Amino acid sequence: MSPEKYADIARKYRGKPELVAQAMVEALGLSGDAEAMVATHVLQVALITLAAVPSFEEQVDRAVMWATAESVMLEEQLRRDVAHNAETAARVRSQQLERDLGQHTIARLVSLASMHESRKLYSTSGTRLGAEVTPSEAWRTYLSRERVELAGAIAKADRRSRLASQINGINLRGRYDAVHSELRQAAFLFHQSPEFDDLPRPAREALGRLRWEANEPQYRTAVMLTGRWGVGKSRALAEIAAEVASQPGRQVLLRPLPGNGQTLDTAVLNEAQIATGRSYVSLLEFRNDLKSVNARAVILVDDIAEFLPTRFELDRFTQLMLDLTEDDRLRWVLTVDSWHLDRVLSPESTPRWSRIAAFPRHAATVSAWIDLDASASVGAELIQRELRAHPDTTESMMSLLRVPLNAWLYIDVARADTTPPRALAGFDQAYWNEVVNSLTSTREERRACRAVQLVLEQLFFGSLGGPVDVRDVHECITGVSEDAVDEALEVLAESRLIDFASDESVSIASAPLWARGLARHLLPSEAGLLTNRELAELISSISKFDPDTIESLVAVLLLREASVPMQLARLVRKFLSATPAQETGVWVAALTDFNVRAAAFVTLSSAPGRVRSSSPHGAYLLLRLIETGKEELSFTDGLKAVRPDYSTIGENGLQVVLHRFIRHLSGPDVATAPMRRELLMTADGIQEARAGAEFATRWVSASAAATSPESLLAEVENFMREGANYTQQEIEASGAGDAGRPDAAPLVLHLVDALVPDLIHQLGAEHAFDLLAARGWFNEDEWRAGLGGELRRAGHIALGKSYALNAPAVIDLLENLCRGDRWDQESAVFVLRHTAPTFGRRGVHIRKELMPFALRLNESRRLDRAFKTRWVKPMLNPSQS
Repeated sequence: MSPEKYADIARKYRGKPELVAQAMVEALGLSGDAEAMVATHVLQVALITLAAVPSFEEQVDRAVMWATAESVMLEEQLRRDVAHNAETAARVRSQQLERDLGQHTIARLVSLASMHESRKLYSTSGTRLGAEVTPSEAWRTYLSRERVELAGAIAKADRRSRLASQINGINLRGRYDAVHSELRQAAFLFHQSPEFDDLPRPAREALGRLRWEANEPQYRTAVMLTGRWGVGKSRALAEIAAEVASQPGRQVLLRPLPGNGQTLDTAVLNEAQIATGRSYVSLLEFRNDLKSVNARAVILVDDIAEFLPTRFELDRFTQLMLDLTEDDRLRWVLTVDSWHLDRVLSPESTPRWSRIAAFPRHAATVSAWIDLDASASVGAELIQRELRAHPDTTESMMSLLRVPLNAWLYIDVARADTTPPRALAGFDQAYWNEVVNSLTSTREERRACRAVQLVLEQLFFGSLGGPVDVRDVHECITGVSEDAVDEALEVLAESRLIDFASDESVSIASAPLWARGLARHLLPSEAGLLTNRELAELISSISKFDPDTIESLVAVLLLREASVPMQLARLVRKFLSATPAQETGVWVAALTDFNVRAAAFVTLSSAPGRVRSSSPHGAYLLLRLIETGKEELSFTDGLKAVRPDYSTIGENGLQVVLHRFIRHLSGPDVATAPMRRELLMTADGIQEARAGAEFATRWVSASAAATSPESLLAEVENFMREGANYTQQEIEASGAGDAGRPDAAPLVLHLVDALVPDLIHQLGAEHAFDLLAARGWFNEDEWRAGLGGELRRAGHIALGKSYALNAPAVIDLLENLCRGDRWDQESAVFVLRHTAPTFGRRGVHIRKELMPFALRLNESRRLDRAFKTRWVKPMLNPSQS
C-alpha cells in the first residue's frame, strides 16, 4: 500500500484504529474472509501499539496534512475546470444561438419581401412604424433623465422639499402597464405648484415632458394594423420588418403561422423552436434565451383573427402581452382584416390594446388599431406610390383609394392588361386570376383550376356554404384527371381560398371570394325584376348561410343590381329589415358603389329608424359609411342610424370613428330650435358610445352661432327638465373634477360642461354668473334627480378655470361675491379654489395675487366655522391640507 493511500485512510478514520485496520485490509483486497479477519485483528493490535510511540504519531500527522492539502488542491482544480468548461459551453451555446437567430431573421425577411418581389420596398412608412417596435429601453432612460432633472432642480431650490423625493421615487421598472399606472398615479405631482414657479428652463422643459408622459405614455409594445382586402397590411408588415432588421443591435424576426387550431403563443413557441432548434414550454423561457444574447424579438402576425378563435383566448392573450413587457424583449406587429375587427375587440381586451399599441398621432385608429383604409398617411400612401408609378394611371384608378377594395390586385392586373382601368375585373375575380396565373404553369393546370372552381361553387351552394367532401368534387368533374383535380385543390388551398380538414372535406376560407359564384346559383343574372314572393324566398334562402357568407352574398347581389334602380331599392329595403348579417352586407356594398349608397341613405332617411343593434363589425362599417356619405345624408339621419349601436360602439372602442363623424356637425344641422332639439333627443344616450363630450362640444359650438347665449341656455334647460333620460345614481357617479368628467356621464352633464365655458366666453364671468344664478343653477333644490348639485359644481369649476383666460374678469367677480351674502361668498370660495387644480382637498395652491380673497373669506362672519375649516383653510395652508 502506498504512503499516500495510508495517509488518506488515516485522515478519514483518525483516532479509530479498528476502522483504519478494516479500511487497509479492504484496500489490500484479500481473497478469503478468514484471512481478512486475521489481518484486520493483527493490524488493529499493531496500530494500537504504534500509536503509543511519539515519533509514529508525528509521521501520521505529517502524512495526513499533506494528503489533506493535496485533496483540497485537486478539488479546487476540478472546480476551476468545471467552471471553465461551463463558461466555454455557454459561450459556444450563445454563439450558436446568435447564428441561428440571425439566419432565421434573414430567412423571414426574405420571405416577407418576396411577396412584393415586383415592387420596390419603400421605407417611409416602415421607418415611421418600425421605430415604434425598436428597443425601448431608451424610453425608460429618457423618463429617468427627465425625472432626475426636475427633482434635482426642486431640491436645489429647497433641500427640505418633499416633492423632490416623491418625484425621484417614481418607479420606472417592471411591466409597461405597471409603469404607465405609476405615472398616472403620480400625475398630481406634476400639476401647478409654487415650487415650479422659478425653475430653470431645462427643469421646466422636463416638467412639461413628464406631464405629457403621465397623461399618455409615448412607448407602446405593438403596432397594430387593420383594413380591408389589399389595403396594404402585408406590405406594411414587410416594410416594418425591413426597418427593424436594419436597426443596430440583435433584432430577431419571428413570423408564426396558423394551423391545427393552435393558439398564438403556441404558434410563437413553434416558430421560436424553428429559429433556435430548441424546445420551449413558455414564452418566458424563450425570453430568457433572448436575454442571454442581448437580443429582442419582433413577432410579425399577419391576420391575428386566425389565432384567436374565442373571446376567452382573446382576453387571455392580451393579458399575456401585457405581462411579457417587463424586460423589453418582445415586440409585436399585428394585422387583422376589418371584416374581422370585432374578433379582436371585447370589453376586457379593448382597453388593453390602447395600453399595448403604438401609432402615429395623425393616423386614423379604431381602438388603437391603425385603420389603413382611412389613414391617408399610412395605408393610402402605400398604394398611391404604385398607382402613380404606373404609366397609365388615371383618376378612376386613384379613386380605388376611397373604397375598401383590393387595390393591389387591380395594380397587378393593370400591369399585365392593356385594357382601360374601367374594364378591370372585380376584385374577387382579379384574385382568382392572380391565383391561377401565378400558381399554375400550363394551360391544362389552369383549365383544371377553373373546372374545380365551378364545381366547388355548385357544391358549396348546395351545402349552404358548409364543408363538402373531396370525393364529391372528383365525382362531379369530368374530363379532368384525379391528379389534376388534387393539384388544383392544392392551388386553391395554398392561396387561402379553401381549407382542408382531417376528414377529407374542404370548406370556404375566404367568403368574399366565393360570393359571386354562389350568387349566380342563388339569383341568375337573367332573373329580371323579382316579385314580392320571389324576393321573400331570396331573403329566406340567403339567411340559411353563415354570417360571413351572408354578408358577402348580399354585397355581391346589390353590386350586381346597382344599375337597376327599382330592383336595387327593393333589395336594400328588404335586406335592411332582415338579419344583422344582411344589413351589414348592405353597408359593404354601399361603401363600394355610389348607387347602393344612395339607395341605402334614402331608406335610412325615410324609415322611422333602426331599432336593432349590430355586431361590432357591422357598427364599424355603418360608421364608416355615414362618415363617407356626409354630403348625401343629414347629420341627424346619420346619428339616428347609429343610435341603436351606442353601447356596441362604446364597449368595443369604436368611438374614435364616431368622433370623426361628429366633427362634421355644422351650422346647417342646428339652424333652428326644432332641429337642435331633435338632435339632442337623438343623441340622448350617446354617452354609452363614449362620445358624449365630443358631441356636446360640437353641438354647443355649432348652436352658439345660430342663436343667442340666453336662448341656447333656455333650450338646454328645457332638454334637461323634460327630454333627457338620467337617474340620480348616474348623476352621483359622474361628478366633475379637474381631470374632467367620466365618459359614461349622462349627456346632460357633458352639455353643461360645454355650455357654461361658452357662456363665460361670450358674456364674461360676471354676466354669466348672474345669468346662471338667476335661472337657479346655484340652487340645488330646483332640479330633479340630484342634477342641481352638478350644475352648481360645474358652474364654479368653469368660472374658476376661466381665470387662466381672463384673470381681471374673474377678479372682479370675486370682489363682488366677497361683498355679497352667504351664498355669494360660498360661490366665491369654490370659484377661488378652481382657479388652480385642487385634486380634491389636497394640494390646493392658489396664486399669490388671489390670496387676499382667501384671507377675507376666512375672516367672514357670514360663513360658519365648519365650512371655512373644510374649504377655506386648505387654501391658506396648502402644505397641511
